[in-house]
Amino acid sequence: MRSDDARSAEWRALGADIAVVDLTNTASLARVFDGTAGAYLMNPPNYMAGDMFAEARRIHSSFIAAANHAAVAHVVALSSVGAHQPAGTGNIATTWDFEQQLDKLHGRLTVLRAANFMENWAWSLHPVLAQGVLPTMFLPPERSLPMVAARDIGSTAAQLLLDTSDTRRLINLHDPQDYYRRTLGGRLASC
Repeated sequence: MRSDDARSAEWRALGADIAVVDLTNTASLARVFDGTAGAYLMNPPNYMAGDMFAEARRIHSSFIAAANHAAVAHVVALSSVGAHQPAGTGNIATTWDFEQQLDKLHGRLTVLRAANFMENWAWSLHPVLAQGVLPTMFLPPERSLPMVAARDIGSTAAQLLLDTSDTRRLINLHDPQDYYRRTLGGRLASC
């Protein structure tokens, strides 16, 4: 029994078709995409890979080749703020590559460039509650940040997949206001 069986069963009960494939296996991925009108693609970073950048390039290339082979009419691709420049670090550098490779896509394309995920701050709850300190790698720590909730990303992506306008576009997604970390209370600490 695979570890994803319970989760897959939940999605199947909701009417989803489930396929577990190696994302670098373009032929298998193309079979999954075959007959679909739209696909939501996101950069799946593998921080444990020997070379996460090379692996990301292979996956992105496979995504594009498979979507083109299956003639997917519309792709909504999740990207990130900062992906517009090659000088990013970590996952941002892989999303830059993703955006570059998306130019090879034949069908309609919507790039959804999301701000910092609000959920990424969950790891800091323990030090906030235990010590009154909010750790951050953003400098200066007092600056406001654009953020967005993962639920809003999913909802926006779903709406965009249903949009039939014939265009290629880039949408920057963030909440209506930037969040100032001092409003969270306590002290700020840079990591």
